[in-house]
Amino acid sequence: MDSEAKATIKRLYLLRHCKAEGQDSYAPLTAKGMHQANILADLMVEFGITGIRCSPFVRATSSIMPFSLKTGIPVTVDEELAERRLGICPTEDWKAALKATFENDMLAYPEGESSKTALERGRAALHRALTLQGATPLIVTHGNLLTLLLCSFDKRFGFDEWERMKSPALYLVETRGTISNVISMEEQCHVLDV
Repeated sequence: MDSEAKATIKRLYLLRHCKAEGQDSYAPLTAKGMHQANILADLMVEFGITGIRCSPFVRATSSIMPFSLKTGIPVTVDEELAERRLGICPTEDWKAALKATFENDMLAYPEGESSKTALERGRAALHRALTLQGATPLIVTHGNLLTLLLCSFDKRFGFDEWERMKSPALYLVETRGTISNVISMEEQCHVLDV
């Protein structure tokens, strides 16, 4: 039996925050987002999550707080899971500017960060979660950074997947040795579309 087949499976959940009222760091969840967070808490109880690392943004911490309270698992706030800073776009079409950063991971606009830089800090947070948060950690972050993280496991993720991503969005990453499998939990989360 080769080493890949013998390696244990590591599980990691990645969550994009629930529906929010805006994009700034203090934007609260909408009423729908608060309802989603409560339903999500009930859904995730069965996932065997052992630790939580979360963006410091209010919409992220508010999305996971019902789960934390229900399970007693504390939330570790991690600045490196904050939303990616796109910066000052050279055009009014911010989506086109964002797409360009997915196509060129070194591209950074003034006062912003490249996809490569954002991914590096996100991966550092993932590493801490996997080493400090127990066997099955949950990462709570934002759509742009989440997509970059998913792409680091599965190259099929990119700008188009970011554009289609809902709030909330939940993914399971299963890794055995060097092989990773990304599983969308959209089917399990269909009750969140209320």
